[in-house]
Amino acid sequence: MMLKPALRPPLRVPVRGTNAPREGVGGYRALAQKLLARRAATPYGGNMPSPATVTVGASDANSTVATGRSVYTPATLPDSADITRVSGNNPVSASGNWTQRYINTDAGSSLGPSRGNGWRFTLPATATMFDVCCRNLSSDSTFRVRINGLWVQTADFTTAPTTDGGHFYYTKFSGLSPGDLVELYVGAGAQIRGFNVGTGAAAALTPLPAPEADPINVLVYGDSYPYGSGPASCRGAWPHKLAERWGIPNLVNSGAPATGLIANAGGASKTFINRIADVTRVYTPDIILVPGSLNDNGQGASNVQTAATTFLTALGAAAPNALIAWFGIEHSPSNNPSSAYDAAVAAGFAAAGLGGRAKFFPTLDGTYQDSADSSLYAADTTHMSDAGTARYVTAADADFAAWLATL
Repeated sequence: MMLKPALRPPLRVPVRGTNAPREGVGGYRALAQKLLARRAATPYGGNMPSPATVTVGASDANSTVATGRSVYTPATLPDSADITRVSGNNPVSASGNWTQRYINTDAGSSLGPSRGNGWRFTLPATATMFDVCCRNLSSDSTFRVRINGLWVQTADFTTAPTTDGGHFYYTKFSGLSPGDLVELYVGAGAQIRGFNVGTGAAAALTPLPAPEADPINVLVYGDSYPYGSGPASCRGAWPHKLAERWGIPNLVNSGAPATGLIANAGGASKTFINRIADVTRVYTPDIILVPGSLNDNGQGASNVQTAATTFLTALGAAAPNALIAWFGIEHSPSNNPSSAYDAAVAAGFAAAGLGGRAKFFPTLDGTYQDSADSSLYAADTTHMSDAGTARYVTAADADFAAWLATL
């Protein structure tokens, strides 16, 4: 008999009211200390010491956990009440497959290869395995699985070496235990048909960590850099890499390509201030990270300064208890703004009057990026490669920690 995951509330993503205990200077200091302690422990990083057994099914094979279950008829669909999405929406294609969109719900927006959005569920009583039915759509049909807060493996899973878009593959994860927390993160081209859950021989895996009573919630604004254009891995975008270093399990990404304080992708998407609704769409954030934006290059420094002040004032009002870290405009070989733009953002940041709970980190000194080093950029010479992302995150991690220590 096919078992479905029991209906459970979302884990580790509670909604905190805006008057919750982190209000005011004392609250910021307490949050800073909690972050620094979490950074030292990093409970949500690395691979499982006792990983699940992974089996990749053949093209259009039956489910490996449900005898006779056709590849086209998974027991649990991604929109089931038993499945909690990590962030964003769950749009379904005309053929019945599910993909992910980032939290900004403009028409036409979809995930890039590093988004880190997906689905979460817990294994029900007696369940010891599950499989995922993926459509082999494109070269970005990758996904990663985290169980009990740790990755099953470092590299992304891919549906198959052939990307014809016409076939489905089951990937089976076995040796689990009832109650294990499963998180599936998907890349740009991944389409998920559904999940099957079954029983079998169980093995001891890393124990499920107790749900946090007071989790740290992170929201990221930005353009294609936090959106994830450039890195090749499913979780390659720098916000997700930074969150892993800090031991933060969940992060909502409001990155939208070709947007900025003023830029709006030629009218196809929303500027930062027009995405203010994203601030509390999923939860009340404790930390808000805002980079850039490179897309505002050419908009005029005075206009950028005015827009920065307006946006940051609105952001501070929308999240009155959040720490805000702004990283200056990214630079690249193909788009290298003058120092006037970083200065304009810095001036707008100062004018917003957010006080000690906010910090501006300029990028001009080359600490975050070195536009002369081609290995740090993707083929388009604009977006960061995986190596560039690692460099950026290393610098951001050090600067962020140093600032928190002063609070």
